[in-house]
Amino acid sequence: MSVPNLEILTNDPTRCGHAASVGPVSEDELFYLQSRGIPRDEAERLIVFGFFNEVLERAAWSGMTESLAEAIEAKVQKK
Repeated sequence: MSVPNLEILTNDPTRCGHAASVGPVSEDELFYLQSRGIPRDEAERLIVFGFFNEVLERAAWSGMTESLAEAIEAKVQKK
């Protein structure tokens, strides 16, 4: 999973950099959901969609939200 991070190095918005970290879904988060009766596959799906939900809500183009959600779902199921 990628966690975006934007670091602006000056007051000039044309000069900024960004970084992201990539890694698997947190075992602690999976354990938390599984300890509440949610199967591992569904827990992973919930975590991934929770992460992307803010992005999906901002997709203002017609049909874009559904297309992105379907692509994410396909990727999660493929593992």
